[in-house]
Amino acid sequence: MALSPKDKKAVRALVSALEKMDDFKDTKEEAEKYAEAVVLAVKRQASDAEEFKDQIMGIIANVNNLNSQIVEQKISPEALASMEIDEMLSKKQIEENLKASRKRAREQTLYDITSMQCEKCGLVRRDRLNINELGLDSEINGSQFDYNFDNLCDCSQDSQVPEDAEKGEEEDAES
Repeated sequence: MALSPKDKKAVRALVSALEKMDDFKDTKEEAEKYAEAVVLAVKRQASDAEEFKDQIMGIIANVNNLNSQIVEQKISPEALASMEIDEMLSKKQIEENLKASRKRAREQTLYDITSMQCEKCGLVRRDRLNINELGLDSEINGSQFDYNFDNLCDCSQDSQVPEDAEKGEEEDAES
């Protein structure tokens, strides 16, 4: 299979990435042969030009993660061409991704617990509403803050006022 000008451009880009690695540091000819074999393998496996472009760009961007593993583990050009981006990550990068994922999950849980909005109805929870803070913020920003108190949540257990307290307030208002 002959290489088109676009394929040759991909080979040159991959060669420049491979030359920076310990595996091909002093052997430009080997890097060119390997890069050409990778490009041909990707071209064979890709169903269209867009898929080819995406896979080549992914390989070029992430091949440096396989530094000194190509020769050690004998990764063939066909194997590299069919690798997913996640498979090219180093162990340290995989651990960092998992750590970030766990942190994101913890932050989301914390957000759900401290959210101003009720999870059931989506309205503002009474126990999270701080009128003084809202008023100060609007004064600082130079805007008048007009809050609609009819849209407060009544379904959250945290937000509900005990019935005895409501009756006491009504009796105080009547006297």
